[in-house]
Amino acid sequence: MPIEAAAYFTVAEALTNVAKYARANRAWVEVAQREGYLRVEIGDDGAGGADLQPGSGLQGLRDRIAAVNGTLTIDSQPGAGAILRAQLPITSTATAEADTGRGSNHDPVSRARGGPETGQADLKRTLH
Repeated sequence: MPIEAAAYFTVAEALTNVAKYARANRAWVEVAQREGYLRVEIGDDGAGGADLQPGSGLQGLRDRIAAVNGTLTIDSQPGAGAILRAQLPITSTATAEADTGRGSNHDPVSRARGGPETGQADLKRTLH
């Protein structure tokens, strides 16, 4: 599975969990390309208490991220919301294509970067 798909499924699963369980007023998604990694962060101001323990619903997501040699962590204290972080390694070929503008227009890394002229990859959306 390409990292783009892993990132997409991470965001989709995390936001589904926010909608179903968090009782949150606010959720956010941040995506950045830094130091050879695509970093995806999904957070909310909801009930908290989510974990990555075996048997939890998030374990499958952790396994999916591990399949692309990535890592998944969560910071979620009861009553204090949750922040789920995925770090996905970007291959040197994918990074080179994005940096030179040779990547496809359908390449999420290139789109997140805004193209080669912007340099740094940062995208932040707040969902209400």
